[in-house]
Amino acid sequence: MSWEYFDHDPVTGITEFYKFDPATNQISIHYAQDVEPVMNFCKELANTGAPDKNFRKEGWLYASLPMIALMKMREKGFDALGNHGRDGTKYLLREINTNYPYFKTTHRHHAIK
Repeated sequence: MSWEYFDHDPVTGITEFYKFDPATNQISIHYAQDVEPVMNFCKELANTGAPDKNFRKEGWLYASLPMIALMKMREKGFDALGNHGRDGTKYLLREINTNYPYFKTTHRHHAIK
């Protein structure tokens, strides 16, 4: 039994695959995304220091997470697109620093205690 192509969303870059297990009568869905372009974008910003210039002014782009990372967070029970206040920001920063450091647009480390 192998994964078969199901769909591709050109906006998010998410590709869906599925497989059917006749023994259990279950369908499994797998999501994939090429994150290299986002990672290269973040690396370039971090290396030039461009986002750091606005740290105390207009705002700061700390990271640029691909959709697949947001989906993984949702699987853990955290909706990164929702409004969670200070606790949500604390969780999101910890998640980025721990699991998604390659998507940071800065070499700085930020956390909320």
